Amino acid sequence: MATQTLPMALPNQGVVATNVIDTIKVNMQLSKQPVQQRTVVSNLLITASTIISDEGVTGLYRGLGVVMGGIVPKMAIRFTSYECYKQMLTNKDSLQISRQGTFIAGLAAGVTEAVSVVNPVEVVKIRLQAQNAQLRVSPQIPTSLKQQNSTLHTVVTIMRVEGISSLYRGVVLTALRQGTNQAANFTVYNELKMLLTQDRDSRMLHKHRNSTNTSTTSEIPPYQTTIIGLIAGAVERRYKRLGNTDSFSDPDPDPDSDSDTLDIRTQLGVQIGKAEDKFMMTSSEIPSTRTALVKTVAGQAVITKQPMPALKPGYMLVQTKAVALNPADASDIDYAGDATLPLPAGISPSQSRYEGCIPGIDYAGIVVQVMPRLETNASENHHTAYLKSFNPGDRVCGLAYGCNALSPDQGAFADYIVVSTDLQMHMPEHMSFEEAASLGVGVLAAGMGLFRVSKLGIPSNIWNTISDDTVRSKADEDNSVDNPEWILVYGGSTATGSIAIQFAKLAGYKVVTTCSPHNFELVKRVGADAVFDYKNAEISSLIRTVTSDTLHFVFDAVATDETAAICVNSLASTNKGFKFESPALYISLLDPKLPEVAPVAVEKRFFLGYSCWGSDYYFAGMVLPAVLEDYWFAVEITSLAEILLAKGKLRNHPISVNENVSKQGGLQGVLLGLDLLRNGVVSGRKLVYSM
Repeated sequence: MATQTLPMALPNQGVVATNVIDTIKVNMQLSKQPVQQRTVVSNLLITASTIISDEGVTGLYRGLGVVMGGIVPKMAIRFTSYECYKQMLTNKDSLQISRQGTFIAGLAAGVTEAVSVVNPVEVVKIRLQAQNAQLRVSPQIPTSLKQQNSTLHTVVTIMRVEGISSLYRGVVLTALRQGTNQAANFTVYNELKMLLTQDRDSRMLHKHRNSTNTSTTSEIPPYQTTIIGLIAGAVERRYKRLGNTDSFSDPDPDPDSDSDTLDIRTQLGVQIGKAEDKFMMTSSEIPSTRTALVKTVAGQAVITKQPMPALKPGYMLVQTKAVALNPADASDIDYAGDATLPLPAGISPSQSRYEGCIPGIDYAGIVVQVMPRLETNASENHHTAYLKSFNPGDRVCGLAYGCNALSPDQGAFADYIVVSTDLQMHMPEHMSFEEAASLGVGVLAAGMGLFRVSKLGIPSNIWNTISDDTVRSKADEDNSVDNPEWILVYGGSTATGSIAIQFAKLAGYKVVTTCSPHNFELVKRVGADAVFDYKNAEISSLIRTVTSDTLHFVFDAVATDETAAICVNSLASTNKGFKFESPALYISLLDPKLPEVAPVAVEKRFFLGYSCWGSDYYFAGMVLPAVLEDYWFAVEITSLAEILLAKGKLRNHPISVNENVSKQGGLQGVLLGLDLLRNGVVSGRKLVYSM
């Protein structure tokens, strides 16, 4: 009997054909369009035509190079490992393997190929397929931005920005899928082949019993092999669905949905900020208006309807789910202007008083629309490594620019807001919107004060707490804090103060702080080494004692003339031993007056958060230019905070949700909460209102 050889072109053609189907599948799974009541074939054809229209015919083959490069080693590893496991499980006496042994050998082979080849290849392939699918949901994106990255570029980018471990996102699910696939595949195939072989042997033996030609064969005909393969494949597909189902990710999973979506979401890296599919909407579904809190005159703000703002490159539209209040929000609304200040060209008197602006900085919500940045301004430095990527449906938190005289439609107190993409953070899955809403100002203010304004940089101690060695600033690699020094964080029970304590401890410092006695436990929980009652008349002396007269660094999160005096009088009587600066450092969020007489030479530095947005801004009668170094630091510190939050190394300040409101907060609740701030009755907690 002649041996029939299968041309190599046939499996290659199979890979090409299935890649087209897989590309269509991924686009359908990542689509934000509501499911239409059409036939499966109609939906497939519509999706395919959309891909071809947007990307050309080659769009159907996105990721093919990865698959072609991975299919050979995958098959080699699958069958080689299966044979190895099969030999290990074969009975030494009978030289036979049991049904259970075949199942286990297939299971182990599937896990082996998943870890060694399948998961890394799928991560790269899905990223390539998904990037253009994502661009299609934002029709306003310029055509020049719809550039397709190569396979090599995608691999290099993933490894450089996210680390090699990101190639193994979802590896547990992939191993479960491939293991059950191959366990079912090999078991069913071998069992059916054995049955058909035994049946054929029986018939052949009967036929040739009286024949002079006694040769028989155990080979079954090709059509039977095809049937066995089809049956094994069908069983494998059923196991694949079961292996991908994660009951913890969806309390009411759709039994008709393809559970491959779970792998795709995980491998796209959404475990930090899990996409909320139910909030995703198409461009046509975005409302034409929004509800916002707008300042009218000093001390007053009203809830009103506004047209939905247009997006600029580098910004995104977010549906707010919670907002948090800061003293600055009340101050901005109450600001009556200063007639002694000049009016820059293009700034009206009402603009200088922030009239017509939306206040609010802290928020958390769901990304609705993203306008990609056109370019970066970090051509020859390390900062681009910290740029983040967001997609519609992502849960995010961070900072809006409240009461922005140059862009009054920005600000957090609205049901839909416009925010600078690079200053936002993916929410960790364990955190609620209300908790996440409390983070933005604290992260930026504490980070800016401790590491940027101080000129000390982010110590490598902090990056070293991140086990996967995420890309970090080359400029900060050698500034570790080897011998812990003392830092005074004045106002440790404020939202910014509690974040500052955590940053300082992660950086390797010892922290002494101040607050009311009822908040002592709060500041100790976030890491304070020593705490004193801010009302104690001897507080400066107590701080000098506990720090052994070695304090050279103060971060004042309250920043009044009185607190500045306490801080300065707490400093060491000599500058000797301060590692980084000759004068002692006093850093604050505002610009208080320091006492005329101080125990030591001290340098005061304060900062304005407005400089972190990377655009010109209005302040105190001046339109000031963008400070790009502040902007890039803000990008870096929010990226660091995002990782620390996801790893549980940074916690939010205690919150009070919808305080002073009988029902859900909303913008009416925000107005009532602002009155609580004005009356000075908020301590040790941050007011948060659900939207």
